Amino acid sequence: FTPSPSSLSPPSSSYISSSSHNGMDAHTAQEERTHTAQDVRAHTAKEETAHTAEKEKAHVALGEDAQEERAEKERAEALANAYNNMGNVLRLHHADRVDEAVLAYLGAAHWMPQLDDAWYNAGSLLVEQGGDLMRAAHLLGRAVCVAPRSPDNWRALAALLSSMSSMS
Repeated sequence: FTPSPSSLSPPSSSYISSSSHNGMDAHTAQEERTHTAQDVRAHTAKEETAHTAEKEKAHVALGEDAQEERAEKERAEALANAYNNMGNVLRLHHADRVDEAVLAYLGAAHWMPQLDDAWYNAGSLLVEQGGDLMRAAHLLGRAVCVAPRSPDNWRALAALLSSMSSMS
């Protein structure tokens, strides 16, 4: 089928005038355009509402993630403090359980690496008991790295290194 030039031409005025005879006057056409514009606005408003709801869900999910992260941090802190306290009890009341006390302090450091007391306690206990001084120096060095403003950490490390240098 090849279209003829007459089939490609715009509708004739008789077609346009016949449509107005079918009840389509200028007022009706304006109403139809108004309804179409209202439909578009309503659809756009629905999309914006859906987008806003998705954003709110994302914010809620982020809030839940933050709460879970905070709970995990609190749990780790509680475990670290419990291990550190266990090390203190073993150190003070069970002098024959030095290795267990050091392991408890290292358990605290595992759960909360920024807890300088755990590193300091493990290192200083090894020094007190005449244990592995190289390991003690490493542990005290970690305490200094975690809390460089703590004079106790620096003092303990300096004293250990000084005594080690006089041994050689």
